[in-house]
Amino acid sequence: MESLIKFSGTVVITGTSSGIGRGLCKAFVERGYKVFGTVRNKKDALEAFAQHKDVETVIHFAAYKSIGESLEYPQKYYKNNIGSTETVLKCLERNKFKNLIFSSSC
Repeated sequence: MESLIKFSGTVVITGTSSGIGRGLCKAFVERGYKVFGTVRNKKDALEAFAQHKDVETVIHFAAYKSIGESLEYPQKYYKNNIGSTETVLKCLERNKFKNLIFSSSC
């Protein structure tokens, strides 16, 4: 992992309540990186970028993943999974950031 991580600014990680997001957040912090985690909505995302002018990379893990529940509540899943990705992309575009790592098990 050491050779793959070459960030100098703040790293924003969405989905830090998941095992993968939480583990990656911990790994970055242990290596001395500044991390802003758990961007839950558009307001939080805008705040993250406003407060952390040195954001260099966004790692986007936030998504719901239950197939059964997604069939029962498709709007909830669409709003969260597509909506959160759209919010992150808009923040990146607005702030002219170019580094996005997207990962989904959905």
